[in-house]
Amino acid sequence: MKRTIVFSNQKGGVGKTTCAVNLAASYAEINNKTLIIDLDPQGNATTGLGINKRKLDSSSYDLLVSEDFVEPVDTGIDNLKIICSHPNLSGAEVELVEDSDRNIKLKKKLDNYRDFDVIIIDTPPSLGILTLNGLSAAKDLIVTMQAEFYALEGLSMIVNTYEKVRSRLNPELNLLGILVNMFMQRLVVSNEVLSDLRSHFNDKVFNTLIPRSIRVVESQSYGKPIIIFDPKSVVSNAFRELLQEIEGNG
Repeated sequence: MKRTIVFSNQKGGVGKTTCAVNLAASYAEINNKTLIIDLDPQGNATTGLGINKRKLDSSSYDLLVSEDFVEPVDTGIDNLKIICSHPNLSGAEVELVEDSDRNIKLKKKLDNYRDFDVIIIDTPPSLGILTLNGLSAAKDLIVTMQAEFYALEGLSMIVNTYEKVRSRLNPELNLLGILVNMFMQRLVVSNEVLSDLRSHFNDKVFNTLIPRSIRVVESQSYGKPIIIFDPKSVVSNAFRELLQEIEGNG
């Protein structure tokens, strides 16, 4: 296994799932065997790949609450599979609350998927057992955010959570970078927030900026990553640049 990346932000609406799915598709495009694990009960990564989460034999819910092996689902995209979300996942936190290993359930299961080159974990926009499982299992964390002032508040929360997870659950977790999504170059406020980010976090802010585009919304309605839906779009190329930046940083 070359990389295990978790996408997390306690603030919703920042396009975290879109970035997770499209980075996964970018890795698959260059022939890396890639697995997405959808830990968000909303299941947007699952539906964003055109999969009906209500018609599954097993899901990430089973990954956390049972001892059974969960077979990844074929997405129809070469080199890309997914362990899907399911509505039952919303009850997993209640079921696991008294389990002493509740925050490391996923970590203990990842050995079963070592044949994949890359594993990308999508987490819900909250701090709970599901998110902590993702942070505990991964080696790298990408925090997705928009270039707006309210997003800075959410960023401080997730960075604080990251430090706590490193000290208590997963000392190997590395903040791979802060990814600015839905960036609008023409807006003064976007550039001001980006400047503030780079002054505070320096090289932890990716150079790659993911631009806002209606084509991303269209791709989601078709159940396809933008990389597949419109491979020559400026957003698709941005995700390819992100991958190169990640790999260039080791």
